[in-house]
Amino acid sequence: MYNNTLTAEEIAEMADKGDDITHFLSKPEKGYAEKVKKLHNNNVCKTTIDFSLDMVEDIDSVASQLNLNRQAVIIMVMKEFLIRNRLSENITNMQNFSLQGIMSQS
Repeated sequence: MYNNTLTAEEIAEMADKGDDITHFLSKPEKGYAEKVKKLHNNNVCKTTIDFSLDMVEDIDSVASQLNLNRQAVIIMVMKEFLIRNRLSENITNMQNFSLQGIMSQS
């Protein structure tokens, strides 16, 4: 069996020596794997983004005005950007298609 009264430093030393310390680690909360699985089944991917402090303050200001949280504002702005970008690409493709038709008639 193992000793539960080891300090964090002693456990770290054991890990550094290559000893198995998994029995000292806490287990994830019950249902954690199912929650992660459910997120991925709904095509949701968790990501981390680094923002400057100025940007975070600006985002928080907008979030406060809209009575939303920071994450909701970031998602909303990114979605709007992606929609506009997609529309812009579609318009450009349609213009190119029209120009090709005009050029082929000449």
